[in-house]
Amino acid sequence: MNKKLLDITIIISAIVSLISGVGYIIEKFYSFSNFHLFQPLVIISLILLFILYIVKKIKEDKFDLKDEKITYTIKLLNDKGDFELNRFVIGKVNCQLLTKREHSAESDGASVTMENLRLKAWDSNGNELLVRPTLDRPTLKKFDICFPYPLNKGDNYSYGYSYTWPQCFNFPSDYFILKDTSLIEEIILALPKYYRLKNIVATEIYRDSSQIQLKMIRGNNEVIDESLSIYKYQIYRTKRHSSVKIEWHLDVSSPSFRPTGD
Repeated sequence: MNKKLLDITIIISAIVSLISGVGYIIEKFYSFSNFHLFQPLVIISLILLFILYIVKKIKEDKFDLKDEKITYTIKLLNDKGDFELNRFVIGKVNCQLLTKREHSAESDGASVTMENLRLKAWDSNGNELLVRPTLDRPTLKKFDICFPYPLNKGDNYSYGYSYTWPQCFNFPSDYFILKDTSLIEEIILALPKYYRLKNIVATEIYRDSSQIQLKMIRGNNEVIDESLSIYKYQIYRTKRHSSVKIEWHLDVSSPSFRPTGD
């Protein structure tokens, strides 16, 4: 049951409980019969309302994790569309116990094996974290990143992971969608020196499919690799459970545009 349907069901159950309660009071004081139609309805609706509330709290504790800041480093490697993603997450545990986090990697059409994905994860000290694949489809991978010890409510966490995906992006234009719960996101687009970024746009997309364009604040460049040109931006989304589409267009008119993937 998704969150919206669960909320609607809780509201309907509350209304039924209220109507049943009023009906039971009227029956009790104005009916001479020992049979009360509304009494079992009151009990059943209250029990259902309690169960739905518990389910809602469990779902919120389990899935409504609120990351505080996420940094994406997207490295475009060549004109065949090979790329490497590095994602670093900072946040605080808001559920009762956290032992792992599920993440995913997907493509619109390019397929890759789990082995060629070269997936790895690490904590803020550089220590390697266990990665356990949970779904392996040609264009969709899901995996758990396991923490070395359980994190309790209120504990801070920070970790990163990376993967590569051959022939994933189209050139000279394509996009990447950010799906997470952080309101602050840093985007680092790393291009080989022979590429130049022509423009880049961030669009926030809400669950009802409405969307707004976000301001991208240009940051200071930092050296990741001498062979790369770095474009660093910070964005502030308005809602935690929206998605952000990052679209870019490269200028490939330079005569030096010759490299291809291996």
